[in-house]
Amino acid sequence: MEIIDNGTENEVKVNNQLSGKININGNIICSDSLKNIDFSIDGNYNNIIIDKNVTIFKKLHLTISGNNGCLKIGKDTTIYSVDMIINEDNNKIEIGSDCMISENVKILASDSHSIILQETYQCICKKQIYNKK
Repeated sequence: MEIIDNGTENEVKVNNQLSGKININGNIICSDSLKNIDFSIDGNYNNIIIDKNVTIFKKLHLTISGNNGCLKIGKDTTIYSVDMIINEDNNKIEIGSDCMISENVKILASDSHSIILQETYQCICKKQIYNKK
């Protein structure tokens, strides 16, 4: 396991053999099982919570670009090969317990661009993506 820590006061809690790469900057990672995972996190106060008995057969690639993002994967979930991308601040991806995710899946918590009201310059497209049991 390669951990690249570019920030201060970062926290990584894991309870299993590790493989993959974690690149962190001011974030908290809590996991009972981290195998076949690559994290790339550019931001602060992001949380990654992976519950017990999560099985990743091929690869989970997670990218967080922003602050206060959150990824939660519930217990007994099986993942074959997935890219999860959380762009922009305050976005979340939450996968419930006992879920299965197939091969070559992309889950995005943002469409990577804003929709701004011309009159008020207010962003009107904030959303969260959930797959809960």
